[in-house]
Amino acid sequence: MKNSAYFFILWFVLVTVSCSSDEDFGPQNTSNPTNGSPTQKDEPKLFLLNEGNFMHGNASLDVYDLVEDKLYNALFEQTNGSRLGDVAQSGLMIGDTLAVVVNNSGKIVLIDKNNYTLIAELTSLNSPRYLAPMPNGNFLLTELYADKMQEIDFENIKVVNEFNVDGWTEEVHVTQDNLAFVRNVEHRSIDVYDLSASGLRYRGGEGKVRGVAFGREAAFFVTADFIAKWLYTSSDYEILVTFKDSLSARRPALTNENDAIYFLADGVYRAVLTEKKVERIMEGKGRNFYGLAVDPQYGDVYVTDAKDYISRGTIYRTDKLGIVKAEHKTGIIPQAMVF
Repeated sequence: MKNSAYFFILWFVLVTVSCSSDEDFGPQNTSNPTNGSPTQKDEPKLFLLNEGNFMHGNASLDVYDLVEDKLYNALFEQTNGSRLGDVAQSGLMIGDTLAVVVNNSGKIVLIDKNNYTLIAELTSLNSPRYLAPMPNGNFLLTELYADKMQEIDFENIKVVNEFNVDGWTEEVHVTQDNLAFVRNVEHRSIDVYDLSASGLRYRGGEGKVRGVAFGREAAFFVTADFIAKWLYTSSDYEILVTFKDSLSARRPALTNENDAIYFLADGVYRAVLTEKKVERIMEGKGRNFYGLAVDPQYGDVYVTDAKDYISRGTIYRTDKLGIVKAEHKTGIIPQAMVF
C-alpha cells in the first residue's frame, strides 16, 4: 500500500508539472459526449481540438455550432469508431478538409469537415507541430525534435522535401516570396528562413518571444514586456505596445482586421494596437486558461479552460470585451481552434 501511494503521488506531480500553462506541450477524450452533430453543414462552425492526456491516445474533436450555440463532443470518435490519436497539437482548414496534426502519434489526420469522416492519414512523422500553406500548393510542417521542417504534398499524402533549421519550431507562416516566418522555442525568437535557398535569413526578438499570431501583412508576437509587429517585407520588427508591468504573455490571437490582439497571462488580455491600450478583460480566478481564438467573421472571442489536465475542460464564448455569452464542456485539455 505504501508503494502504491508513493507512485500515485509521483505520477500526479509529474502530470501537474508537465502541464504548466506556460509550456508548449504536455499531457494532453471525452466521456459522456453530446449526442448527434451539427445539422446545417454550411453554417459557421468552430473545430475544437482537445489534446487529451500524453501517452493515453485520447485526443478528441469537438464541433461548435456557432449559430445554434451547441458544442458536440468527440465527433471523430463517434463517426469513425476510432480515436484521433495521442496529443492533438494543431489544425488547419484546407478547402473542405480539416488537417489535424497529432503530435505524439507522429501523424497528420485528414478529416471531411462536413461529415467528420476520416479521409486519410500521413504517418511515420517524427514530432509534428504546425502546418502552413506554401505558394506551390504544398504545406510546410514544423517539428519539435528533428531540427527540420518538412514540405507535405497532401494530394499524394507524402513528404516531398525537408529544410534544415536550428531548433524546435512552432507556429509558421509562408509568404508568397517563399519566406517562412516561424517561432523558435529554443531561441525564443522569430526566425525567417528562405525556403528557396534553404537557409536562415533573419532572427529577431531572441530570448524574448513567447507567442506569435500571423496577419495578412505581418507577424505579431508577444514577449513579457511588449507586443511587436514584423512586416513580411522587412528585415526586422517594430515594437507597437509596451506593457506597464511585465506579463507572462502567451498564445496571442489576432482580430481579422489586425487592429487588436488578445493574449493569455493572468487572465485574458486585449491590446488595441491603434490606441496602444492594453487591458485585462477576463480574470483567471483559479481557471487554467489554455487556448485562445478570435472568430474572423463575427469577432467573438473563444477561450478554453484546461482545469486540472485530467477532467473535461470548458470553452467560453465572449464578446470582444470579455463578457461571457456561453460556456460548454469540452474534451480533455481543449487547446487548438479552427474556424
